[in-house]
Amino acid sequence: RLPDLKIIMNSIRNLIKIPLPLKGKKVLITAGPTRETIDPVRFIGNYSSGKMGYHLAMQAAENGAEVTLIMGPSDLKTEHINVLQIDVKTAEDMQRGVKTHFKDTDIAIFSAAVSDYKPQSLETQKIKKSDNNWDISLSKTNDILLEISREKKENQILVGFALETENELHPDYMFDLGGQTSLRGWASADNFEPASIIDMINLEYRFPIKNKFGGELFIDAGRLYETIYDFTTTSLNWDYGIGIIYQTGLGPIRIDVGFPYGELANPQLHASLLYMF
Repeated sequence: RLPDLKIIMNSIRNLIKIPLPLKGKKVLITAGPTRETIDPVRFIGNYSSGKMGYHLAMQAAENGAEVTLIMGPSDLKTEHINVLQIDVKTAEDMQRGVKTHFKDTDIAIFSAAVSDYKPQSLETQKIKKSDNNWDISLSKTNDILLEISREKKENQILVGFALETENELHPDYMFDLGGQTSLRGWASADNFEPASIIDMINLEYRFPIKNKFGGELFIDAGRLYETIYDFTTTSLNWDYGIGIIYQTGLGPIRIDVGFPYGELANPQLHASLLYMF
């Protein structure tokens, strides 16, 4: 019988010695929402799809890591040979899974949208509709990341995510953050009005220097638009420049110097960490 495609691909990687920067590392990732039961048909939840944690797990596995993915309720399922997916439902379930696997973990990434509160009591039967208002008493769930951080060893890496609905980073500030998906010769305030459509082109030529250091030459073009119909090729802002890259076990650290086209006297310095931008 033909082996699974993932097994074949991993065997090929091993045969031709493709570099795997996370080989030998154990990575723990939480993903998706949690559901806190109110009664047999209702629950408190959120809109998390689990896609971010899922793709983090896939990238870690593709780079050689042995991954444990603790996934809240989701349709996403992985069959990657390097990923053990553990499906959970509640915040308590997720906490139990994290505590079980964290002690042997090198890197833990907490991207799940864990419920902050749960009903104080669980109804065993569906609550019937009535003319009265319905009040639900809630109690706090445990802060998984906070509790795990107290158990962290010196050689373990913790990464946490939080979603907020205020003080959001507007798309135009992406141009000022650096990295491969930004316009490295321009500051965010230069010719960029608040908008919702980003058009971006990035071209790079990379070359090794020594050990884990490398260099790059790049050309960027981009602009923000109110609608897609406002786009024209002549309206793009262009820049070019040079950068240096240092490869870590988790990804590159980059420092770029970009020059707006025709303005060598006004360089912009950008820095980025890992694969964030």
